[in-house]
Amino acid sequence: MPAVHGFHHVAVHSRVYDESIRFYTEVLGLKRRVEFVLKGQRVSLLDSGGGAYVEIFDKPDRVENATSCLVHFALRCREVDALIDRVRASGRKITLEPTSLELETRIGPKPFGIRIAFFEGPDGESVELFDEQTPVDLT
Repeated sequence: MPAVHGFHHVAVHSRVYDESIRFYTEVLGLKRRVEFVLKGQRVSLLDSGGGAYVEIFDKPDRVENATSCLVHFALRCREVDALIDRVRASGRKITLEPTSLELETRIGPKPFGIRIAFFEGPDGESVELFDEQTPVDLT
């Protein structure tokens, strides 16, 4: 039976494409794997590891603060505090300082420990840094 076998990418329409590429590669350490032109606009796939990508579309005419159903996207990392310091040094707005939480769960490990932080990306997108401190058995 056909089934989903993983997460591939989240897409961001960027008014500041080159700045976004620099930020995600130089500050967050994603690897630029593919760039192509689609309907006259540049598009890059930035590898975050594990087969998941951030896809950046060059959309200089995008309306600022356009509504979207995207609440935020999370990037898995092991050192939330050190990485948020790099984000802060790059001039990005930190919207949630590093925070450790133990979530009471109905399904899964009890408690489920995480460390997270949030910031605004180059186009105002909400990005979460996420360290899953309680391993989850996915088998």
